[in-house]
Amino acid sequence: MKILKKLIVIAAMAALLICLAMACASADERIYTSPVFKLPKDRVEQFAESLPEDAEPDEGTGLEQGTPAEGEPDEGEPMAEAGTGTERRVRVFSTQKDVVSEGDFIYLTSSLEGFEGVDVTFQWQVDRKDGKGWVDVEGATRSKHSFVANKETVRYSWRLVVNVDE
Repeated sequence: MKILKKLIVIAAMAALLICLAMACASADERIYTSPVFKLPKDRVEQFAESLPEDAEPDEGTGLEQGTPAEGEPDEGEPMAEAGTGTERRVRVFSTQKDVVSEGDFIYLTSSLEGFEGVDVTFQWQVDRKDGKGWVDVEGATRSKHSFVANKETVRYSWRLVVNVDE
């Protein structure tokens, strides 16, 4: 009888460890990333003309007012939540004008689809093209973010990371 109880306890602990491992493995499925936002060079006024060639945004990635961002491959595409079949999508919009001048505020907003009934946290990230890759923007933890257009920021890439708090 004691051996049977020990086997049951061991089996229960093994099952718990497997469940925890599966939860950790699926944690990445609760993180969603928006498409990348870049200011298109052809809409940036002359102050940014001295940008190096590698700093130019990819063609077609800028946003007109209210237009969804075009992302890098596979980013921003609908992602099904494990076991639910629910598609979730994060999109980024901009209120930029036709021409961006130095000192203009660029307002980025997000649209979430398929996140109804769940708590989420936001983190805006920036790639400053300095070799450090994507870094969190300090204090930018809301669904909206703004930055000032200047000689540095016009070459940055922006994205929003949405984490489902479950």
